[in-house]
Amino acid sequence: MILSLIISVGLNSFWHIKATLIISEVIPFLVLAIGVDNVFILFNTFERMDPTYTIEVCNEKLFKVNNAHLFLKKDRMSETMARVASSITLASLAEALAFLLGSFTRMPAVEAFAYYASVAIFFDYVLQITCFASLLALDSRRVNVPLSSLSLSLLSLSLSLSLSLFIYYLTSQL
Repeated sequence: MILSLIISVGLNSFWHIKATLIISEVIPFLVLAIGVDNVFILFNTFERMDPTYTIEVCNEKLFKVNNAHLFLKKDRMSETMARVASSITLASLAEALAFLLGSFTRMPAVEAFAYYASVAIFFDYVLQITCFASLLALDSRRVNVPLSSLSLSLLSLSLSLSLSLFIYYLTSQL
């Protein structure tokens, strides 16, 4: 959610849309509320899937494409995305377009707020579908790996440490 705000500020600044005080005060909470709703839907559906239905234990179907054999593997994340991606997409795009309609007003502050909010909501959706879903799948794989294998644990530790240092750097610059 923080990345979507950074992207929104960067793109709108690139497009020379002036930021107002209300943008920096309201949009983080707006994106947080919408983003948390989508994350709860995604996480709840993922957790309701059968935990044994992972990449290692899968249903395989053999397909032949251009003389190459491909195996279609079903896993928890693909089933989760098949169930909830359309509803998350529809809700997020409707919210982004609803805020974008606010850009047709003639008040500069409302117009800027609409642009910032719509871009932030759109990129929040994109990051949830790509990054959050990938990290959730990696984390579930880490949970299913025996304790003797530390590679995924070290990966998640290094990712969380990197993110913590990045957030600390951003807050210290303010």
